[in-house]
Amino acid sequence: MEAQEIDAFVATMGWLTMGGTDYSFCIWSYGATLWLPRTVLVFFGEPSSGTEPPIPWERVQNVLGDKLNPIDIYSTRWEVKSYPTAEQIAKMLEET
Repeated sequence: MEAQEIDAFVATMGWLTMGGTDYSFCIWSYGATLWLPRTVLVFFGEPSSGTEPPIPWERVQNVLGDKLNPIDIYSTRWEVKSYPTAEQIAKMLEET
C-alpha cells in the first residue's frame, strides 16, 4: 500500500474551567484543513481574541454537520476543509 501525503492540521484538545466546571475544547482555525477532536466546546478563531463565545459541539454538529467528515483513526477526529460562514456562526450563536 502506498503512503498518502495529507496536508491537514491536527487540532489539539484543551481544558478550561467555567463556573467551577471543567470543559474540553478545540479551536476551529480559519484557513486550514483541520482534524478536530470531539470536545464539549468549540472556539472559532482564537479563544484569546474574546470575540465569540465557545459553542457546544452539538450545536456545531447541528448547523455544520455537512462540513464535519469523520476520519477512521484513533482517536476519532473530524476533518473540516472550510471555515463556517458568518451566517452559520450567527446561527450557532443564536442557539447559545
